[in-house]
Amino acid sequence: MPPWNGMYLLKNLHRLQEIPVRLQEKIFNKVFEQAEIAKLTKEEKSVAIAREMKKDGHPIEMISRYTSLTKEQIEKL
Repeated sequence: MPPWNGMYLLKNLHRLQEIPVRLQEKIFNKVFEQAEIAKLTKEEKSVAIAREMKKDGHPIEMISRYTSLTKEQIEKL
């Protein structure tokens, strides 16, 4: 992996709409995943967390307590 790929990514991450072919390596994919999460609003993060908790079988009451979403919001996920 050429060292300039990492510098290019760090310098231009805020401008990228999709992952350039030359950066489609496993290590860069993790950076892009984290960048997607970081740009979510607080509400979007709660929904994403609730969706994962629901998928894992956690009780709705627990999901509501940790995400501040209502029972109705969680049931719609």
